[in-house]
Amino acid sequence: MRVRLTPSWELTDERDDSFPGQPFLVDRRSGEAFGAGDIMEPYAYWEPKPAAVHADRMSYMEERTREEIAFIKRFSQMRPG
Repeated sequence: MRVRLTPSWELTDERDDSFPGQPFLVDRRSGEAFGAGDIMEPYAYWEPKPAAVHADRMSYMEERTREEIAFIKRFSQMRPG
């Protein structure tokens, strides 16, 4: 599944280099991928936080289907701690 969160970021589990079904937050510009617990800063003015936190924040920028919401929630729950 692929869910475009913003024009620059998507959540996907369709990567050749990942375990089947494991979602990653991917920078569509560079192709760099982040796991739920990876500390990252998607935009210069956002603070460094786990990728799952940023995915949650991005998920509210557009209306989502139930399937997309469930996929985003699954990624968020993968965050350690």
